[in-house]
Amino acid sequence: LHGVGVSCVNALSAWLEVTVDQGGQRHRMRFVRGKRDQELVPIGPSARTGTQVVWKADHEIFSTTEIDYEIVSK
Repeated sequence: LHGVGVSCVNALSAWLEVTVDQGGQRHRMRFVRGKRDQELVPIGPSARTGTQVVWKADHEIFSTTEIDYEIVSK
């Protein structure tokens, strides 16, 4: 999810949380209904590198928020 991809997911989410492991630190930033709810904050050390994006579809936008994991896996 880079560029417009994460922007669209953020806009359609009840909440979205990004965790980044880089430079020996883990940082987190949180958004609620498309707006920043929490600044990027360090949350501890990390020996890893990478980015994790976790989100919840907004039930006020979507009529169903159930995920069909078979479709996603394909």
